[in-house]
Amino acid sequence: DNVEREQMMNAYTAMYPSKNVELPIARSIRVYKSLHVGNEKYGSTMYGNGKRHGRVMAAWVNDKGHIDFDSEIRPCTIKRFVSHTVYMEVDGKRTFHEHVFAEVEWLTKHVDPGQVPPSVSVWDHKQRVRAGPANYLPVQRIQSKFAWVDKGHDRLYVSSIPTRVFI
Repeated sequence: DNVEREQMMNAYTAMYPSKNVELPIARSIRVYKSLHVGNEKYGSTMYGNGKRHGRVMAAWVNDKGHIDFDSEIRPCTIKRFVSHTVYMEVDGKRTFHEHVFAEVEWLTKHVDPGQVPPSVSVWDHKQRVRAGPANYLPVQRIQSKFAWVDKGHDRLYVSSIPTRVFI
């Protein structure tokens, strides 16, 4: 769809401001329900247990839905994974580059978080950050999964789960 294509192109413009990026025809786009990155498996809402595996923390979006490389870490829900190849001009040569994004919905901060321990943050589980280019999260920006408790009153209590690393 044209809106998704425009948002994706805006994500590329933010990631590569000095490059000429072209998104070729749709057949170069592949969609996945889940993805393995290192030792971690990430699911999506397309996946049977997306609620468990499809919730991650990342720093990529500001409160207005724009890409912000210096933003705070916040929770999001992965809708699906999108892999595709783009053309990019590098040193005068047109080259192919593959990218993998998690298409996500970002949660908004709760207006009245109350008192919680430092390892817990409170988010509004009914409100989402406005859709935009930041809905395409490069998978390398995923920082962790998170555990959550829904206590009602639109509050979702979130705590980051450390990523497993096996050496």
